[in-house]
Amino acid sequence: MAKTDNDLVIKLPFRVGLWMVRADEQRGILDVKMERAALKKAIENVALFHVSSGFVRTTLAKTLAHQDDWTDWAHDIETVLSDCPVGLEMVRAQGGEEDLKLYRAVLMQAAICVAEAFQEETPKPKAPDYGPPLPRSANDMGIPDNISGNEKKALGELRAVLWK
Repeated sequence: MAKTDNDLVIKLPFRVGLWMVRADEQRGILDVKMERAALKKAIENVALFHVSSGFVRTTLAKTLAHQDDWTDWAHDIETVLSDCPVGLEMVRAQGGEEDLKLYRAVLMQAAICVAEAFQEETPKPKAPDYGPPLPRSANDMGIPDNISGNEKKALGELRAVLWK
């Protein structure tokens, strides 16, 4: 795939999710296949939540369509927080404030879905597997209680970068 300005916008939902996986050292034992399955499910759930947005639908469809590139996209994962403002600016320049608002929500929701996928601290009774719950709106970005301290810290750092 040729490098374009859109590459970062398409990569960030995956990279933010992977960064969240790596934020919790308890998950260091996950194999790549399990990690990728959790990330794929999180991105699919966020896409379903925003099904009415053409921008989100197109962006996340491209993210999912490039799963063969995910191994390459995983390099330099520690730069995710510095990549986010660049990606946000690209979205603002190309799509305006409404797309920017949605994109922020997508990135945060992807991270929350990944964090909640394992629910290691305060497990709740398991419902049928429809995936982790999503916030009711883009403004409902509460950090869940049932995740590890490292994940809470990482979500707080991500939130600070996205809404700076």
